[in-house]
Amino acid sequence: MNTWAKIKAQWLSAYRSREVLTGLSVIKEVGPQDEWCAEAYLDIDYSTITEDTLSMFVKRYLLNNIMLLQDTGSGVSDEDQE
Repeated sequence: MNTWAKIKAQWLSAYRSREVLTGLSVIKEVGPQDEWCAEAYLDIDYSTITEDTLSMFVKRYLLNNIMLLQDTGSGVSDEDQE
């Protein structure tokens, strides 16, 4: 089973059983003034992050920024120019 299928199955199971899973699901009542993004309330287990994983994501982030610079030609986004 691919990664997305596993995550989807795990999330649906947690949703149906109303189970809170660190980094995956949360139960939180929100109102009009609250943040409606679930990630704002998720508990994250930072102990699972390795130096290699962090390095990989930093490299991906930098590569993405370099690619954006090439696409725009100036390094300034449309939002920055307004």
